[in-house]
Amino acid sequence: MDRARLRPWIAPVALYAAAFLARAFFLGSAPYGDEAHHYFIARGFGTPPPNLLEGQDTHWLFWWRPLFSLLLAAGAHISFTAFRLDYILLSSLLAPGLYLWVRARGGGRWAGGAAGLVAALHPFFVIWGVRAFPDELMAALFVLGLVAWEHRRVWLGAGLLLAATWVKEVALVGIAALLAAELVERFGRDGAAWALRLQPRARHLLLVGALAFAWAPHWVANSMGGRAPGWSRGGTLVSTLDGTFTTMWFVPFVLVGLFVPRARRPALLALAFAGFYLAYNAALGGATELWYNILPAALATAVVALVCEQMARSAAPALRRMAPTALAVVLVAAQLLLPGTSDLKMEALHPGTTTRELSVAEAIDLEQTRDRDLWTLVEAAHGTDWHAVFLVDVPWFFAYWPFSERADVVGSYFTKDNPASAAQWAAVIETIANMTVLKRTDGPLNLALQETYASCVGLATPEYLLIRGMGCKGNATALDAAWARHKV
Repeated sequence: MDRARLRPWIAPVALYAAAFLARAFFLGSAPYGDEAHHYFIARGFGTPPPNLLEGQDTHWLFWWRPLFSLLLAAGAHISFTAFRLDYILLSSLLAPGLYLWVRARGGGRWAGGAAGLVAALHPFFVIWGVRAFPDELMAALFVLGLVAWEHRRVWLGAGLLLAATWVKEVALVGIAALLAAELVERFGRDGAAWALRLQPRARHLLLVGALAFAWAPHWVANSMGGRAPGWSRGGTLVSTLDGTFTTMWFVPFVLVGLFVPRARRPALLALAFAGFYLAYNAALGGATELWYNILPAALATAVVALVCEQMARSAAPALRRMAPTALAVVLVAAQLLLPGTSDLKMEALHPGTTTRELSVAEAIDLEQTRDRDLWTLVEAAHGTDWHAVFLVDVPWFFAYWPFSERADVVGSYFTKDNPASAAQWAAVIETIANMTVLKRTDGPLNLALQETYASCVGLATPEYLLIRGMGCKGNATALDAAWARHKV
């Protein structure tokens, strides 16, 4: 094959390899939170486990983001490791996608390479490219859709953008912003007045169609009793804006991008997500979880690269030309190298927030040690432990996996506001459950359970207790007394 035809693909392939290797390093890390439920949904397309007592119908969870589960189903049917490897293979496409998009916007190889390297190796992108949440896969599909759109492959582009919404619905914001940016040809003077000129074209119907079809799976999910995500509350306008672009200091770059032709569309898209999250926080008090920011952070990365390149090519004095690039390099280096425990890093990179951003070393350490308590307990359980398992205050998604996969029967309950009496709790622990797994909290009943069944603990970790209550009968009265004492 002609070498000239291969040359443009060397950088994207190298970036994909770098992204994949960085993520594959963490392949064996412990599952993170909702990963357990994502694995379960992808494996059974939302079919609830028959051995989970009082389990809810989870088919709607599949339909809310169907393509996410479908793309990962092959790996999920093999094992959790294969499920995560499937995800890493797909999420690693973000780095070459960002390179190709910057190049399609008129950026040079250095600008594209810089944006791609950040997406490939920055801890923020690496960690969420390992944890199988929808966000980085959605971001990869969205950016690849933008690449196709820039090259006038409008059917492919619209299809990829629609696919992104079926992985995670927030991609709708990006499609709407792209449609608006496309329709508005320019804003300028029309005689003595300022006028907004709209230039609708046939290809824009594809974006309208993508917006129309994007919500179709959610109609199915809602008909099954599903509910929209975004249940977290909290955060501030300052922390929301800071998180959207990974640091407040990238906001000026994005604003300058509005005046740089090749960076204008990436800047508009990035600001559209920032505006959506800010409105969400201001109107509803909604919290923007860290992983929500992957796509706007990727878009902002492209803007920073394009703005720095534009300034470097300008006729300004050398110091002024290189200042934006130097600042961007210093900011990224500080993100990568300064420890999150440093107050200087928090105050300098994230002013007005309490953000503790991990360095590369801290990210590696966290992923190698995080959430080991539960999995140590799971590995320690054996034989008859798995006949009947009683989970107390254990996050709900772990009931679906790994417990429903290994146990004959699983019951999952929470101590807060639970109407059951002490006698009922004792009866389950002592006569029904072969193994009780309790996550330590400071609630009155949880503390009472820890105290009452301390002599029946088969394994204790800082976060969890494995209780074999069948060998500790007759504790209902002691539990009731301890519960009353801790209520005071």
